[in-house]
Amino acid sequence: MGWFGGSGSSEPETPKDFSSSDDSAFSAASAPMSSQASTAGMGSTGLQQFAAEAQQKAMVQQVVSKLTQIAFDKCVNKPDTSLSSSEQLCIHAVTGKYLDGSEFVIKRLQKMQGGGREQLLS
Repeated sequence: MGWFGGSGSSEPETPKDFSSSDDSAFSAASAPMSSQASTAGMGSTGLQQFAAEAQQKAMVQQVVSKLTQIAFDKCVNKPDTSLSSSEQLCIHAVTGKYLDGSEFVIKRLQKMQGGGREQLLS
């Protein structure tokens, strides 16, 4: 199964249209939170959880930024007001390969933590 619920079937997927400027999916993650309202009354455990969540959000933003830069450098030859269909397909392919590679590495690390080196060789 893929990162975003993909079935892994061999049928080609239609690429998504990323040319619109709809940033609504990112508004909640990138909107600044009022530190006074969100941390009021929190104990040290609550503050640690808040810090861990903030760190996770920052890491996700770094990955998205890195992936965006990689896809742009590889796929967009001449920046324009919209992406051509070949640029969209290229970005889709680059993103899929990056996420598949990341998933592979995560699974391999989980195997290393769970069963040691013997499982890696099999």
